[in-house]
Amino acid sequence: MLINKISGRYLKKAGNFIYLYTKNFTNNLGNLTGQLFVKDNGEAIQTNWNTNNQLVSISYYGENDNFDFPAKELIIKDNIKDPSDIGEIFRKVINLWFNKDIKESYINEAGEYTIGGETYTDKAEAAKALYAKKWMSIENIAKYLQLDTEEVSKIVEEESSEENVKIKIEDGVKQEDEILPGEKENEEKLENVQYADPDKIFEELETYVKLVGDGLSTALLITGQGGVGKSFTVKNTLEKKCGLVEGKDFIIQKGGITPAGLYNFLFRNYDKIVIFDDSDSVFNDIDSLNILKGALDTDPIRKISWQNMLAFQSDGMTHEEIEIEANKKQNARKHPSSFTFVGGAIFISNKTREFIAKKDDALLTRCNIIDITLSSQGIIKRMASVLNFIKIYATKQENGRPIDITKPEMIKEVFDYLKSDDFLKDPRLKGKTLNFRVLNKVYIFKYAGYKNWKELAFRAV
Repeated sequence: MLINKISGRYLKKAGNFIYLYTKNFTNNLGNLTGQLFVKDNGEAIQTNWNTNNQLVSISYYGENDNFDFPAKELIIKDNIKDPSDIGEIFRKVINLWFNKDIKESYINEAGEYTIGGETYTDKAEAAKALYAKKWMSIENIAKYLQLDTEEVSKIVEEESSEENVKIKIEDGVKQEDEILPGEKENEEKLENVQYADPDKIFEELETYVKLVGDGLSTALLITGQGGVGKSFTVKNTLEKKCGLVEGKDFIIQKGGITPAGLYNFLFRNYDKIVIFDDSDSVFNDIDSLNILKGALDTDPIRKISWQNMLAFQSDGMTHEEIEIEANKKQNARKHPSSFTFVGGAIFISNKTREFIAKKDDALLTRCNIIDITLSSQGIIKRMASVLNFIKIYATKQENGRPIDITKPEMIKEVFDYLKSDDFLKDPRLKGKTLNFRVLNKVYIFKYAGYKNWKELAFRAV
C-alpha cells in the first residue's frame, strides 16, 4: 500500500498527471487493479497492481488510445519491496514515453548521431547514451541505430546489470473491465423499462423464456451485446410471468465453472432451471459441452454420466437415494457416477452464435436461440427512460460504502452529448456500441473537470 501511494504522489509531482479513476480488470497478467493518471494533452499511464498489492505493470496510452487498450505495457519482472525503487521505475517511464527531447535526436549525413544536443560518431557510444538517458528500450535502440538487438544488449550489458528492478516493454493488450460501482444498479433500472421499437425483440425474448419456465422447452441460448437487458428480462419473466422463485425454482450461475463443478451444479439442481449468465467457460471445454448435451438431450430421460476414480456407483438409484449416498461422510469428496436431469437451462452470453457453434454445433440444436443486438439509437432510447433515476458512484469508498457523485444536471449534459449526431455519427464510433459503462466513464471525465471530456468520450467506448 505504501508503494501504491508513493507512485501516485510521484506521478502527480514529476509528471504533472491527474488521477482519474481506479478500475478492476483482467488481461494476460491476471486479475489486476489499475489507477489511471491523465495529462492535459490526453496522454495517460495506468499503474497496475495484483491482488497482493504488487506493482506488476504500467500501461501507456497515447492521445487517442482507448483506455481499455494501451499502446505499450511496461512489465515489472521483480517484486518491488524497496520504496526507493519506485523512483527508478517512474523515471524510466516518464523518460521513455513523455520526454520530448527524444525528438531532437537525429543522424546527420556524416553519420554522426545527435542525441539531446550531444554528438556521437560511434554507434556503440550512441547506444549507451540512449540507454543511459532511458529514452528508448533496447529493441527501439537497435531499430534506431540499425543494429541487432543482441548486439545492443551486449553494448549496454554493463549498464543493464546495474539496474535494481528488471523491466520489459511490450505492446499493450486488451483490458477486460469489471463493472464499475453503480453500473449494475443503473443497468437494472435500464432493463426494467418498457420501450417501443427495442422492445419488439424483448417481447420475443419473454416468449422463449416463458416456454422454458413453463416446462415446454428444455433450453434457450441468448446472445448479443451486454448492458441492454438480457439478464433482467430472463429473471423478471421467470418471476412475474411464470410465478417461479429464485433459489427454489431457478438458480443463476455467474463466472467460470470447471467440468467437475458443472456436473455437481447440475446434480444439486437437477430439477431446477439453471441459468448460466456470462459463464462462457462452459463453451470452452469438451467435457463441459458433453455434460450439457446429456442434460439437454431430446430423449425423455436425460441421463448424465461422469465415470472416474471419484465416482460412487449410482446406476439404478432414484435421485433421493443418490442424494442420501452423496451426503454420507465417506462420499464427501465423491460424486454419483450418473443421475437424471429433469430441469431446464438458459444461457446468457455476450458471445456470438457463430463463436459458440464453432465450439460444438450439436449443443445449439438442443436450444431455442435469440440474438439481442440493438443499434446505438435503440440503446439511447432505453437509457432516456431512466435518466432521472441513474446513480453514479466513485470508485473510492467511505466507511465501506460507495460515494455517490451523482449530479442530475451533469448526467443530462453527458447523455445529451452521447445521443447527439456529433457523437453518434463521428467516424471514431464506427463498429462500437453504447451501454451504461460508456455513460459512467464519460460522466467521470466530466465530473473530474476535464475540459476535453467530449474527446475523451470516444476512448471510453
